[in-house]
Amino acid sequence: MASQTTKTPTATAPQATRVATLLHLETGHVLAAVTSLDVKPTVADLTGTALRVRLPGTSGFVDVPVALLTATTVAVTDEVLDRPLSFQLSPGNPLRELGEPLVNEPGPAFPIGKAAVVVWQVGNEALTATGTIGTGTGIDALPGDRPSSANFLLVAVSGFAPRLKSAPIAES
Repeated sequence: MASQTTKTPTATAPQATRVATLLHLETGHVLAAVTSLDVKPTVADLTGTALRVRLPGTSGFVDVPVALLTATTVAVTDEVLDRPLSFQLSPGNPLRELGEPLVNEPGPAFPIGKAAVVVWQVGNEALTATGTIGTGTGIDALPGDRPSSANFLLVAVSGFAPRLKSAPIAES
């Protein structure tokens, strides 16, 4: 009689965590994640005057001024290290996955009153605004004034995946 073997299901190993320093906006949007052994780097340790955030899949970028950044050290998984733009740091430090950033794609309308950070890249200069989503539509609902021309745009609204756009910047 042939012996019969049964395959026992194996549990999926939990994802390993490690301590990392996250550079994030006041909305909690993580822009970069860095691991370092026993050091807890500051924003100044990790940047010059700005953190360059690339638009995934393009050569575009926005230079986020250090004044908009906060460094927070927390336990993270490899996913956060691999895809920091997909995560938001919430009060009490739990990380929340928001999904991949929308690059040159329209997204859902933002609810009025949601906290927002906007960075317009105009040549070598970054123009920024913080505040809340207003009553306008599309770009007109964002805090701050829209520059007459911009190469790239980063929009971070609390609870939503970040949006990154390259010129020409459409209304959505």
